[in-house]
Amino acid sequence: MNKAPCHKAYVNYQRIRALCPLDRGAYKLKEAHSSLEKILRGFDNIVAYRKSKTKAAYGEVDLGGFLARESPTRLRQTPVMLAELTAYKVLPGLKALTGDGVSIQAMSEQLVCFEKFIEDFIPECDAAYRDLKAPITQEYERLNDGSSELIWLTRKLMSRVNVFLDIYEESS
Repeated sequence: MNKAPCHKAYVNYQRIRALCPLDRGAYKLKEAHSSLEKILRGFDNIVAYRKSKTKAAYGEVDLGGFLARESPTRLRQTPVMLAELTAYKVLPGLKALTGDGVSIQAMSEQLVCFEKFIEDFIPECDAAYRDLKAPITQEYERLNDGSSELIWLTRKLMSRVNVFLDIYEESS
């Protein structure tokens, strides 16, 4: 069993992004933000669907890019998705903000902080991935009461993206 799938995904997506570097970064950060919002909406949709008294047969309800019956897989893949997003959109988007008019100094300061963030974030994603090996009903309960690590990780990454977008907006 791969004990660090998020780290592996992060490294792989960095390699893929290196084949197609960005000239500008703000649009990629906006895409990342949109993806993170969609992930958070998906969590809300899962909770709402599970509370619903009228469930479609076999979970054929679209919960925002995935079917209700796919919820366990979606939840278990979320930490990997966050690692991929970090490597493919967020980090390169930050580095390319200079192409959008952000000063090299401002970008470099954020880059140092974000690289430290990543050093903790990717192992946290791997830990969450391992925790999701438990029965998925436990994660449903955590989503329902707001204690889910997945929510926290998604919001944690989104807060960094928001900072980078704010820096971009201030420089425009």
